[in-house]
Amino acid sequence: MQHTTRFFGFLTLLAGAFTAAAATIEWTGGTGAWTNDANWAGGVVPGASDVALIKTGATCTSRQP
Repeated sequence: MQHTTRFFGFLTLLAGAFTAAAATIEWTGGTGAWTNDANWAGGVVPGASDVALIKTGATCTSRQP
């Protein structure tokens, strides 16, 4: 039983190591394309787990596939 507990504890730690932390990324582009990394603080387009912060008055465009 003790070996099973250690094994599952190890798996939990391993899974946590591969989980990406969500980031809050601010739109700095005024008006422009969502996919243009130059429009985002730090030059990074937000991913699925990130929070995109777009202030009032800014406009970003996005195309849906």
